[in-house]
Amino acid sequence: MKQRTDTKSNFSKRGWWVIIYCLIALFLYTGTTVDGMNITIQAFVDEYGWDYATLLGFGTVAGFAAIIGQFFFGWVCSKKGPKFTMVLCMFLAGASYILYANSWSPTVYVVALTLVTVFSSCYAYIGGGALVANWFPKKKGLAMGYTTMGNNFASAFFVPMISWLIGALGLIWGMSVVGIMVFVLGLLGILTIKDTPEEYGETPDNVPKEELKNYFEVAEGETYVSQFTTAKLLRTKETWLVALVLGINFLVTVGIMSQLVQRNVSLGFEQNTAIALMTVCALIGVAGSYAWGWIDQKFGTKRSMVAFGIWYAIAIACNVSEIMPLVYLSVFLIGVSIGGAANFTASLTASVFGRHDFKIAYALIYPLLNFVQQSNFMVNAFALSATGSLRGAYIFYIVLLLVNAFIVSRIDDRKYNKDYAAEEHPAQPAQ
Repeated sequence: MKQRTDTKSNFSKRGWWVIIYCLIALFLYTGTTVDGMNITIQAFVDEYGWDYATLLGFGTVAGFAAIIGQFFFGWVCSKKGPKFTMVLCMFLAGASYILYANSWSPTVYVVALTLVTVFSSCYAYIGGGALVANWFPKKKGLAMGYTTMGNNFASAFFVPMISWLIGALGLIWGMSVVGIMVFVLGLLGILTIKDTPEEYGETPDNVPKEELKNYFEVAEGETYVSQFTTAKLLRTKETWLVALVLGINFLVTVGIMSQLVQRNVSLGFEQNTAIALMTVCALIGVAGSYAWGWIDQKFGTKRSMVAFGIWYAIAIACNVSEIMPLVYLSVFLIGVSIGGAANFTASLTASVFGRHDFKIAYALIYPLLNFVQQSNFMVNAFALSATGSLRGAYIFYIVLLLVNAFIVSRIDDRKYNKDYAAEEHPAQPAQ
């Protein structure tokens, strides 16, 4: 399995641009829909006197409503391709964020926030994930290790950026600048991005042309017809297993990071120190993104995800111990973990279903995993209500992660992947 264990980042110049483009997309998605809310919600409260808790609750409404849009744009991506989906959603997300900045009532606020969440998640994960799978079918883990650094850069740098913009330009213009950034990224996509490396005369994973015998290729002049339909995917157990394990990874990560400052304050840290620890955690996550991508590439997606689940459980256990040296250690361990949580979304889906069936599979899997992810708010709320602290939620996350590791170990991570089938039987030409 030569190609799977090749951990060299020997991508072409255009391949590197695809990675950087998707990294920026994830930076803007995470910043506008998650991290930036730390600043924008308070800015709206200060500007209009609205209730903070109500605005915060709208985030959950937007998250669940966005799932419907993700099903639709997943279908669009399967029909029109990742570039079309990314560019269209970037234009719509940019316009929606400008509308969000101009919200003149709570009703407009929740509608605009929902639109931002729909379009941003679709350009970042549905379109971006399909683009990575097309360009790097056997190096998807390594490529995702780089692109998901955008999530962690957002946690570290988007907050001060949007804070400065709003402080310098005011709420409406400060946020509108970010909307324009998203729009400009869409324009760059039109000019510089192609759906596949073949459209640029390049090869998948930038391999030498003689190695293409290890890839499934559609005969010239023919169009690939997927072996799946939505109905068939719904009857396929791997669809549900992949969505479940990926959703649990996100559930835990959002649950941890959305309340990490509050959790650390409850352990006795001053708020500034707790915020600083979260920033350090996010920066460590940048290195964690690459590390888990490298591990994925070296040892395979399934084994990497089993190791990830165990590592993450240990990281949270250190925090739950409430022993100060272990709490400090948990900052590092959790940082490495959050860096890898997003890596496996495209990687596991592409491993199981292959690049040829990725788009139709991911169109269903991504909204399903988001449905699982959104329940993190209920877990945290229940833990706070039942125990008076987040410790109960953290213990629940440990159990979830260990169960997740077991479920992953039972998944055949190459079952429908035509590229790996071609690698195992190179003498048999693809039909």
